Amino acid sequence: MTPPIDADLIQARTPPRAQGRLRLRCFNTRDREALVRMHRDPRVRELLIDDFSFDRHGHASAFLDRLQGFYAGHPGLGIWAAEHWVTALSPDDPGYRDAEQSLSPAVLARLTQPQPRFVGWFNLMPIPEQPEEVELGCRLVPAVWGSGLVMDGGAQLLDHAFGLLGRDRVWAICHPRHAAVHLRLRMLGFEHEGVRLYEGNPARYFVIDALSWQCERARPLATRRREALRWVQAHDHGQAGASALVDGA
Repeated sequence: MTPPIDADLIQARTPPRAQGRLRLRCFNTRDREALVRMHRDPRVRELLIDDFSFDRHGHASAFLDRLQGFYAGHPGLGIWAAEHWVTALSPDDPGYRDAEQSLSPAVLARLTQPQPRFVGWFNLMPIPEQPEEVELGCRLVPAVWGSGLVMDGGAQLLDHAFGLLGRDRVWAICHPRHAAVHLRLRMLGFEHEGVRLYEGNPARYFVIDALSWQCERARPLATRRREALRWVQAHDHGQAGASALVDGA
């Protein structure tokens, strides 16, 4: 069972506690460089349906400023910085024994202490043309594509939306050709609702309700993946991203 996002997130004042290897926290102005760097990678922006100019410092700064007001005015919703908590050295690493003998206990402790690395964002936001509905989304740096963080964050946000916010359903909207995202959404239990416009651009709409998520989260992940892969192969055959389902976002 994936634990829900920390209740502190509802207050939008204190970052949620780290949970496992993924931590979601409120963005702040110190995140500008990481945000710009992420959006300067063409792989991140290739299949976005709302590609704003966050690769420019001025646009990124304005976005972060506006986000602070959004947190305060929309408790429980937002776009949150995603941090992957990793260690520089693990007891399972081949060189750990040598390091243990050559390094001081203090240095070894620092190297084995998990540290956060910015890897992108997860969001639960009102749909622009249907503000009473919310959509789940994420945007991650290519270095962590295929790591399973999408599934970790998606499950946390669904627990948050249904368990803490009491939502009846959650939407996910993505590029019609982003097969890697379609796979993850199907693995989370989202149902496909067809292609229609999203702020003037064609997009695939997916939706999941609270009961479906409760049932889906109890099913083995391997089973969900096999079924999702069959769906994507049937619906996205020949489309961009279909050959990168394992390594995609």
